[in-house]
Amino acid sequence: MKRLIFVALAVFSGTLCLAAESPSALPRSTPEAQGISPSAILAFVEAADRNIDSLHSFMLVRHGRVIAEGWWSPYAADTPHALYSLSKSFTSTAVGLAVAEGKLSVDDEVLKFFPDEAPADPGKNLKAMRVSDLLRMSTGHQIEPSRPEQENWARNFLAQPVPHKPGTHFLYNTSATYMLSAIVQKATGQTVRDYLQPRLFEPLGIESPTWGTSPQGVTLGGYGLSVRTEDIARFGQLYLQRGQWNGKQLVPASWVEAATARQTSNGSNPKSDWEQGYGYQFWSCRHGAYRGDGAFGQFCVVLPDQDAVVAITSGVRDLQSVLDLVWDKLLPAMEPAPLATDEDARRKLEHRLAGLALRPPEGSDSTATAEKVSGKTYFFPANERKLEAITLQADRPGGVVTLVARIDGNDQRIVCGRGAWRKGRLAFGDFSEQPAAASGAWSKDDIFTAKVCFCETPFIITFRLTFSGDELRFDSESNVGFGQARQPQLVGSSAAPPRGTGGTTPPAQEAPERPAAPAAPLAPPATPARDVKGPRDNRLPPTPPEPPATPPVHDFARWEPEIAAYEAADRKNPSPKGGVLFIGSSTIRMWQTLAQDFPDHKVINRGFGGSEIVDSTHFAGRLIFRHEPKQIFLRAGGNDIHGGRLPNEVAADFADFVSLIHARLPNTEIVYIAVSPAPSRWGENDKYRALNRRIRAMAVDMPRVSFVDAYDVSLTPDGRARPELFRDDMLHFNAEGYKLLADRVRPYLTMAK
Repeated sequence: MKRLIFVALAVFSGTLCLAAESPSALPRSTPEAQGISPSAILAFVEAADRNIDSLHSFMLVRHGRVIAEGWWSPYAADTPHALYSLSKSFTSTAVGLAVAEGKLSVDDEVLKFFPDEAPADPGKNLKAMRVSDLLRMSTGHQIEPSRPEQENWARNFLAQPVPHKPGTHFLYNTSATYMLSAIVQKATGQTVRDYLQPRLFEPLGIESPTWGTSPQGVTLGGYGLSVRTEDIARFGQLYLQRGQWNGKQLVPASWVEAATARQTSNGSNPKSDWEQGYGYQFWSCRHGAYRGDGAFGQFCVVLPDQDAVVAITSGVRDLQSVLDLVWDKLLPAMEPAPLATDEDARRKLEHRLAGLALRPPEGSDSTATAEKVSGKTYFFPANERKLEAITLQADRPGGVVTLVARIDGNDQRIVCGRGAWRKGRLAFGDFSEQPAAASGAWSKDDIFTAKVCFCETPFIITFRLTFSGDELRFDSESNVGFGQARQPQLVGSSAAPPRGTGGTTPPAQEAPERPAAPAAPLAPPATPARDVKGPRDNRLPPTPPEPPATPPVHDFARWEPEIAAYEAADRKNPSPKGGVLFIGSSTIRMWQTLAQDFPDHKVINRGFGGSEIVDSTHFAGRLIFRHEPKQIFLRAGGNDIHGGRLPNEVAADFADFVSLIHARLPNTEIVYIAVSPAPSRWGENDKYRALNRRIRAMAVDMPRVSFVDAYDVSLTPDGRARPELFRDDMLHFNAEGYKLLADRVRPYLTMAK
């Protein structure tokens, strides 16, 4: 399910739809009231969902009020997220507070705090290193000192050669931030986390922050802090307000100014936000902004000129792409005064933001292979990952698959939701037991693909299980990481447990897990995450997997006269490129008022009556590509169902259509118009609903694909047919029916994912 917590936009009457949960919670408002158009936020979210894999959360604050906030499920508002190097900005704040309290000075020499860890004969550059050099990443090191698990990190830092004069050479240096944390602990007698608790975390309402420590019990400083998205936004707002919060000066304004100023140069590329200068553990940005950031896309961006803060968590490899999106979509939309209410933009925004979710694996509920391998145990030879065996348990009625993995003698059960994320807790590989969510599908007849999201981290692990006779090939890959993302393939066998697996007893064979079972393979969290319902929650329950059907040989030649006629017309009077092309069956072909219904667009009608989706795919080279349309509206599927095709097969045909189009026209948006009941085919309604449900779910997860929900356009409010909308054949729309269909389609002509 896609999820969105978009409190400011859920009700647009100007009244807040969610009261502040605590005195420290940021107030909420509408975008227009704070000078930003909802359509600009829509463009940002759509672009993020389409082009970035993937954001986990986003919060936009303007003039001290939250105007947009969203979480890509299974990430949630009340779930903390690892910040990685964004932690550095919090450590800088601790230093600033300690300076204000007279505990230390930025001009203090580093060696002053470490008499027991200092080398016997320190060099002149090490002697000259000051706290300010640690803060601005100008320690004089050529290579960042390491932090070996079994050694004293401060002693190791001070033993590292310092070939450059401190203050003259920028080197991003997480170990330097660790030393700042150690200095605060030496000066105050408290860890940075404990020191900040009453001074920063509690006043800001940051509840239960977690922060790891070194072998010496020192807060990690440069990474390791986990807080919620709103906590990041509050921290940014504190700095935007020059250290003030609820009328109190929590952080000295002089420290805020110094920490966020350009303290050192670090490059000259005008297009890189990593070469605009560095402050005291804050990066300078383009456009007069500054930020704290962390690995894989954790951001606290402060825009003083616009009086705005953007908080983002994510799991991305290209961090610059995230900032570029902020500059391209949000920054230009920040107007100096409130805007007039835009109800149409709100409706579009609400429609698009019915919810946000990470893309689950695509594929089938079940396959012939699934039936054969379900319940079998596959054993692996001894390996570094200590994976001993895997059993796949298929729950055919619900499309749910449970993976039982034996790791180092312990069984871990992973329930994979079908087209959705199943939440719980999991320990796997290097991940200790923690909140996680899983989703899976049969991507091919013999391949089951599962994704496991450790939803308090940036990490999503993709498992691919390829079955071939008695053999199982197991591949795993992480979305992001500091080392190798893809792990070496492991090959197991169901024939017999190989020697060295660490045990011969197969994982526990349990009945397939069903949604209502009391014991979930991913044990449910003790406190359920806050859930906000969206339109996708109202989908019909999944239909049971249909039995396979043998399709008849398809006769493409029957359409040759119509296709040739279109080609002749194109040669005689070529249509302009970059228009909006409608294609599909007779509903499109007979839409005689298409151009009049959408006069502001260059529309092209390429419908051919009686056709199925596979026909539009087959003739794309002759009907579509030559026009290079910016949008394609496809209305087909009813004839497919009427001819005996099953909903899952027709949905697969649609996926093939999308793949073909985007292979040649990667920037073209594809919009599927839902099939709707006709009185003459009333008995096929259930299959129409099943088909629409499948394609709607696919469209949500496919880039540049949208879904027009037109199923009920021909129905009364209580679900009965409206014969007055049809021609005498009770199959095709009349003028009034097309008018209603045009009303459903029209909003999508200006919407792009």
